[in-house]
Amino acid sequence: MTTEKWNKLCYHLSEKIVADISERDFEFVVDKALGILGWEEYLGDFEIRPSFQLGSTKNSLKPDFLIKSNSTGQKLFVVEIKRPKVPLSEQNQIQLSTYMRQFKLHFGILIGPEIQVFYDGPLNQQDNAVLIKRIRFEKDSKDGEQFVSLFSKESFSHEALNGIATEFLKKKNQKAKVERLVKRVTSEDFQDQTKELIKQHLIQELDSEVIDAALEKVKIEIRSLDVLAGRILSSKDEKSSKYPKKERNSNEKDKTKIIINGNGVKLPKNRFVLEFIRLFINDRSRTFSQLKNIFRDELQGSTGVINELDVVLQKYGHTNKKRHFLRQDEILTSSDNIQFVVSTEWTIENVQEIVKIAEKEGYKIDQVNG
Repeated sequence: MTTEKWNKLCYHLSEKIVADISERDFEFVVDKALGILGWEEYLGDFEIRPSFQLGSTKNSLKPDFLIKSNSTGQKLFVVEIKRPKVPLSEQNQIQLSTYMRQFKLHFGILIGPEIQVFYDGPLNQQDNAVLIKRIRFEKDSKDGEQFVSLFSKESFSHEALNGIATEFLKKKNQKAKVERLVKRVTSEDFQDQTKELIKQHLIQELDSEVIDAALEKVKIEIRSLDVLAGRILSSKDEKSSKYPKKERNSNEKDKTKIIINGNGVKLPKNRFVLEFIRLFINDRSRTFSQLKNIFRDELQGSTGVINELDVVLQKYGHTNKKRHFLRQDEILTSSDNIQFVVSTEWTIENVQEIVKIAEKEGYKIDQVNG
């Protein structure tokens, strides 16, 4: 039964859709799709574009579909729709997240060229609702069958959905912890600590000066397998790359400099990130939450690309190395007046993620040998 319902959804929400369908016409299609899942407007199962006043202001919220219990009136989840031939964007996700926060809903759905399921319950520590499931419109899909089971009226269960969200976040958090540990183990600080451990191991049998002199002639370099694999692949494509490549001795630090918009100023990798983000917020007004969604923590690693100033001062207050640009002229402010700072921890590998963002936003980026 779930397979048949899912295949019907694929037909109505994808196969039958014409390329130039308007969002309003697509609304009628989604209405029918909700009917396939057992939700009916005439029974009071949902409202279409209901208007909710925001406090004493003239602003109001108008979600596309608000699903609720027809017996208790309890709001269950919200559905936001977008034209099915236009890719879902970050702004669509933020809009859905706003509805979920205002209505205190743990789950929300985006429907467009695919279905995206979001969670915003107590386990979510992010600024916005977190994407826990994306389902493509493919017939006989196991993910599609699971979606039907989870969001059909007859089988809808917050407990089942919370179980899915908990498992997803557990895996995501574990992956993040692994990435942070890899970042820590491969950092220069950790490699210096490794030298100190070697010294402590040898101190009982050798003179301290001998050990120090020997270690001065040794370069300890720990690299992740992903980085090494990337270097092998990039060396094969070196001739087709638009960025300059060079053979680098393992004892040398990368000296790549980056120029923004052809201004001739050769910036070190970490200062490039600072100056690009400064330029970005001057050109485009963004709240801190929006900036965190653009410059996601995982693009940098353990430190995160940007962090609130107060959080950084509290977290690193007891250390000498704050890992962020903290001079008064380096502190930035978002459009909602939150002061934030940029990480100083950048390598030639992870800075490419920021380069991609810059180029996508229309900035000209040149990478040159120092």
